[in-house]
Amino acid sequence: MAEDDPYLGRPEQMFHLDPSLTHTIFNPEVFQPQMALPTADGPYLQILEQPKQRGFRFRYVCEGPSHGGLPGASSEKNKKSYPQVKICNYVGPAKVIVQLVTNGKNIHLHAHSLVGKHCEDGICTVTAGPKDMVVGFANLGILH
Repeated sequence: MAEDDPYLGRPEQMFHLDPSLTHTIFNPEVFQPQMALPTADGPYLQILEQPKQRGFRFRYVCEGPSHGGLPGASSEKNKKSYPQVKICNYVGPAKVIVQLVTNGKNIHLHAHSLVGKHCEDGICTVTAGPKDMVVGFANLGILH
């Protein structure tokens, strides 16, 4: 089964979590959405739009899964936007896998989980490519 998956078997194209990374939330004053982080060679992930820092309430299981998606930082009342990322320096099939982790010296899985159209067991998996390398998260929620 794994040999049939076009996303596996190419270790040079996989993204890895850097354990020395201590900040999982980017300061918008430091990183502008259109800024790409520098890379030596190979693919990298550019954050086009961060999630909104305030104005979104996490939901409990008993409240049901659908209360709208996590809004983007530039979202307004009459103009909604959602978090987006772009895979740079790569063209082809790709998967973006998103999971909540803690922010601290030792990164661990977070107690909250992601819910939405492309989520299973708290993990959101979205395909990208082969041409459009932008991935949006319009129906992504956080379950308390």
